Amino acid sequence: MRKYFTIGLAAFLVSFASGATAADVEDDDIAKRDGAYVVARLAGAFNNNSQFNMAFSAYTTDILTQYERTSYAGAMAVGYRFEDMFGLEVEGGQTTLKAIAHTLLKVPTSSTTVAARFDGANAGGSVNVTYGMVNIVSEQDMGTFVRPYLSAGLGLAQVAVNNFNVTLPAPIEPLKAGKGTLVNDKEISYAWQIGAGAVMDISKELSLEFGYRYFRVEDVDVRTSGGNETALNLSQHQLLLGARVNF
Repeated sequence: MRKYFTIGLAAFLVSFASGATAADVEDDDIAKRDGAYVVARLAGAFNNNSQFNMAFSAYTTDILTQYERTSYAGAMAVGYRFEDMFGLEVEGGQTTLKAIAHTLLKVPTSSTTVAARFDGANAGGSVNVTYGMVNIVSEQDMGTFVRPYLSAGLGLAQVAVNNFNVTLPAPIEPLKAGKGTLVNDKEISYAWQIGAGAVMDISKELSLEFGYRYFRVEDVDVRTSGGNETALNLSQHQLLLGARVNF
């Protein structure tokens, strides 16, 4: 489903942007400074590491999870821009982080055969984040077809931690030797973002967005296979491209 969601967003961007450039815009074509709009956004995402705590039978350890450095995010939003260039949006989106390594920051002294870091075929899992948030957007009217903006948003995210796992050469209870699951759980938590960029009018009806934002989900409480509850934080640096239809 995520693949079709991304393809649909890409098709939306291409269909509206094709055949129009900033050079085509005359003063009379500058988009209305107020009113409703719908926007589709695609983002290249740069993922930060996360960390959680797991209880084994004789000790506990923090586990550092490393994700693929880059992934993607997609979102749709409905907004309204007031005359003073202050705007409100309701946005829904999705992003996925694929785990490529898990590092035990403490290893039991009685088990010298267990490595501290598991990667490659010995580590896996992913995190799917589906979120909804309300954004505040402030655009600066420069009297041209380009307007810089600042944004901030707050909302909720459903986070599914899918089968964080490692392959052990020797058992560490509660994990057996071989492939063992660290976390497989999902929870709802708070999400927020701050960002900046520019809106470029292609016509009265169409504008393009270019921007950056920092996206974060706070204190996702999940249960590990060791039976303990733990919190992890997820964050991305997102480079955004959006197509906005103005009404």
